[in-house]
Amino acid sequence: MSVKKFLLAAVFAVTATGVAGAADLPVKAKAPPLAPPFFIVNDNSLEYSHRFTATDPGVNKTAKDLVTFTHFDVWAYGTNFFTVSWLRSAKEDPAVSSVPPFSTAGVTVGTSEIYGLFRSTFGFNQILNTKAFAIGPLTNISLEVGADANASNGGILSGKTDVVAGLDFSFALPYGGHLEVSPLYYKEWQHSQFAGIPSQSLDYTRDLGGRDRLCGAAGLPAAQHPAHVQRLFELLRA
Repeated sequence: MSVKKFLLAAVFAVTATGVAGAADLPVKAKAPPLAPPFFIVNDNSLEYSHRFTATDPGVNKTAKDLVTFTHFDVWAYGTNFFTVSWLRSAKEDPAVSSVPPFSTAGVTVGTSEIYGLFRSTFGFNQILNTKAFAIGPLTNISLEVGADANASNGGILSGKTDVVAGLDFSFALPYGGHLEVSPLYYKEWQHSQFAGIPSQSLDYTRDLGGRDRLCGAAGLPAAQHPAHVQRLFELLRA
């Protein structure tokens, strides 16, 4: 065998061995696609503010500290909104428990109040996996439910609880805006107590019955259309 033929045979043998070795290697399976996040939008905020001239029933003016936590999310089948606020007044709006005859310590403490609210929507298009509820400018119809509650240790010790339920109609507006119209059923329970008066008839909780309520909201992405937003403000000022 000539040297040339020997070298060609050696190269062929090495190449064949390399191909066979590569074929014997295990093939890596493709990584599965990442699951979509549970929340498409998840926004949380914590705010503090001080109001120098706030008011309360029976109080002319009082300073107030206000702390608010707000949550909003969008998930596969709808939206959730929740906010809770804590308010603390100055001594000009005293808490009932810190004034005579309930206290003789001589230290006046301002009224505290807590207020919470939540609203949830469940889109029919998303739940039924359809576009049947998107017609013209109407983009979706959703079931909306929610509740409010508050409690205060000042004044007449007011406390309110309510529930709402109904439908939410979503409409598309020009320039990327949206309009929400929600006819809701509203039912409220209200508590009041005139402190310092021993009559039990003045400590009561009232069922205010059910009633209809129409709510609405609109939005326009200002960053994308500053000229149109400016024009809207001009029209509102006119």
